[in-house]
Amino acid sequence: MTTQQSPPSSQTIKVIGAGFGRTGTLSLKEALNILGYKCYHWQELMQKNIPHSKLWSEAYDGKLADFDLIFKYSKKELETDPYTATVDWPSTTVYEKLMIQYPDAKVILTLRDGESWYKSMLSTLYRVSHEFPIRYIVPRQIYNMGFKLIWTGTFHNRFLDKQYAIGIYNRHNQMVQQTVPKDRLLVLDLSKNTEGWKPLCEFLNVAVPTDGRAFPRLNDMKKIEKMLKLFNRIGWSVIGIVSTVVIGAITACVLRYM
Repeated sequence: MTTQQSPPSSQTIKVIGAGFGRTGTLSLKEALNILGYKCYHWQELMQKNIPHSKLWSEAYDGKLADFDLIFKYSKKELETDPYTATVDWPSTTVYEKLMIQYPDAKVILTLRDGESWYKSMLSTLYRVSHEFPIRYIVPRQIYNMGFKLIWTGTFHNRFLDKQYAIGIYNRHNQMVQQTVPKDRLLVLDLSKNTEGWKPLCEFLNVAVPTDGRAFPRLNDMKKIEKMLKLFNRIGWSVIGIVSTVVIGAITACVLRYM
């Protein structure tokens, strides 16, 4: 089945996340899923929607006329259960465009202290995108799109300039709070959240889960760092095996013709 261009819908997305990655977006994704939404996140790209990378790149360039081509389609097949919320990168880079197509959607800005955000980014997402060999584990389409939208488009290839990067982060948060109407915006600092489900549920006008579960707290930095170390070990092991095989093959060829 081929994807058909359809008139833009204003009904698909109900919640738009405007916060940068590493501000609690995975916890928010899980919370929204628990509340009955189906939430898009960077993980959705990695796990099942790699072809969406091209569409997100087009969206960033202003060339995508209908975001439903992302939220209603998976691998070019029409989903019977489309996404109803989106958080994290890449969608946060185009949150204003999403607000235009989905005028009834509410906006959630997740944030945290700039210093702790930068430290978290540097230890996780920056390493995935820049360290050898782990960056070669990420599918090329996603890697290229992410580099374009995040490291070049957002941080202008100056992320290692700490004050510059934090300045970009702070200005983004200020811009969201200045441009999104107050009745459509929830500012959520999950690192300081002491009220559990209450702020989110009141904002979305939905009931607090009755099963007693705590508000999700996912994506712990130490767990991610541990995962990155594992991936790096795997990457170097693969390189070592390949190198051994190649050197052995070359040696065999040389000996054969001596």
